[in-house]
Amino acid sequence: GTRIDMGQGGNTALSFGLPRAQLGEEGLEIVQWGGENDVTAALADFARRFVALAAERTGIPAPPVLRLIVLEPGMGGTQLDGAIVIGCPESFEGGRNPHTLHFLAHEIFHDWLGGKLRPGGEGEGLAWFWEGFTEYLSLRLLAQAGLVTPEWFAERLGEHEQAVGALASFGSTAFADPSVAWRDPAIEPLAYGGSALVAFALDVELHRRGAPDLAVLLGELAAEDGGRFTRASLEAWITRAAGPEFWQARFVAPVSSSLGADLLVAGFVEQERPASFAYVGVRLDQPGPFGTVVAVDPAGPAHGIIMLGDRVSGLTPTHAELAPPATLAPDFPFGLAYYDPEAERVRLDVERGAEHLELWLTPRRVEGSTLCIAPGVGFAEFSGRVMAGPTRSR
Repeated sequence: GTRIDMGQGGNTALSFGLPRAQLGEEGLEIVQWGGENDVTAALADFARRFVALAAERTGIPAPPVLRLIVLEPGMGGTQLDGAIVIGCPESFEGGRNPHTLHFLAHEIFHDWLGGKLRPGGEGEGLAWFWEGFTEYLSLRLLAQAGLVTPEWFAERLGEHEQAVGALASFGSTAFADPSVAWRDPAIEPLAYGGSALVAFALDVELHRRGAPDLAVLLGELAAEDGGRFTRASLEAWITRAAGPEFWQARFVAPVSSSLGADLLVAGFVEQERPASFAYVGVRLDQPGPFGTVVAVDPAGPAHGIIMLGDRVSGLTPTHAELAPPATLAPDFPFGLAYYDPEAERVRLDVERGAEHLELWLTPRRVEGSTLCIAPGVGFAEFSGRVMAGPTRSR
């Protein structure tokens, strides 16, 4: 069979041949080319629910037809005129993975931000807005619908914070700077993760002010200037909602993160819970996972393997960063926050003179506690608030 549909414009996708599977109904069309299993029914079920939620929360009507073209797994996704092309979400089989749901939600939400609401004449110079705000708002909608847990909502934002914090461009690049090449591979993660963190911070500021949530305000922005946005209109929109100080601090100033404090305002609470840690007996010259070794515990696992002056450049296997209590190993804290305590052996990558060494050792498991962020009763209020105006038609 053959299908040709140019959708709403010329920047779209053409689908030819005999697909692996397809599904068509009013308002939704799915053509699947890649993947071993037919995911059209599961994908349609998710898409119906998410599209209805996005339309309800933003006040922007759903597209007349949502067209999804499913390619091989791992292909990523892109929003085009009249169609969204995505890699096959194989993890629909045997249970839904929250990362898969967020990936799908991100691409579908581009029919709102990137579709009905588009950049004016500055193009990729505003990629940080439509990519990062889509990343956050799609996550927020999933949490509102109960499709991901509040814990995963916070965990996903934490993943972004950890990823962008390791970038050389973090702390030196500003969203309001028109000269930034946001598709530069060294900078592009800021357009997604860094901007998502700022979008959450903006939503938190709106909550603090008793204002409508960010999805509602996006609908208001879409009602202006024929659904086109510019850097100037974004500045006016954000300043009107959160004040000039917020625009200056979070968009004119270099990219930063206030995730921990923002989660607390959004209704999360700090809780202490038992935790295990992997002790190797090393201290570096600075906090964090990298630096120069300045002390080695003579009775610890690293004795005789790690030398003073070694420069640590990598460690594995690790888990999401934990905060060990300061009293657990004050003299040799390296690795406690990062190493997987279940690992029988751990590795330090070090630079010793001109040599690069990968050194394995057997850690000592120690017990302690850590402070973690958990959803409190206030998160339901934060995530559920709408305070929407009338639905807009476009």
